[in-house]
Amino acid sequence: MMTRLLLATLVFYRRWLSPALHSLKPGNGCRYLPTCSEYASIAIATHGPLRGVALALWRQIGRVHV
Repeated sequence: MMTRLLLATLVFYRRWLSPALHSLKPGNGCRYLPTCSEYASIAIATHGPLRGVALALWRQIGRVHV
């Protein structure tokens, strides 16, 4: 149940929030592939909600925003 909720939240973010945020600051897109939200979806689907969120946060904090 938690996995589906987290994945649905990420789909909502990618579909609606991310384009709106990027329209406010054009040219400020993600330079990493997969993007953090795609990586989070993969991690949550593969490892479950707890470890998946932890891995996504580790990537976001430790790798992308250094």
